[in-house]
Amino acid sequence: MTPDATSVEAYRNLRSRLSDALLAPVHNDIFGTAHYSNKYAPTGSGTVVVRLPLLALNVRKYVERPPFSFSDSARTAALDADINIELHHWLRRVYREFRELYLRIMLTDLKSSMVPSLGCRN
Repeated sequence: MTPDATSVEAYRNLRSRLSDALLAPVHNDIFGTAHYSNKYAPTGSGTVVVRLPLLALNVRKYVERPPFSFSDSARTAALDADINIELHHWLRRVYREFRELYLRIMLTDLKSSMVPSLGCRN
């Protein structure tokens, strides 16, 4: 989610083309507070905004240096203990956001499967 017209228009285009899809706008906290969230209006009861939390500055400096890899960071002993702990806390928050998205999708699917067909009567 960014406030620029290109992103907002792309979201609206996707929303109109994929009206049955569950869209999940992603807000990266590095861009600040979401003053533009109304431009990414929810598309139903199952809609959720995925929030990527701000990464601590001391960790971000390490992550932005090539050839950093999130998957390799779990196996490397080269990280300072404080940086390693902060990185793992941040990753846990990111994983939680995507788990919540997955659960929301499952709930939406479950609700839609429970709606009786209009042609069937008990």
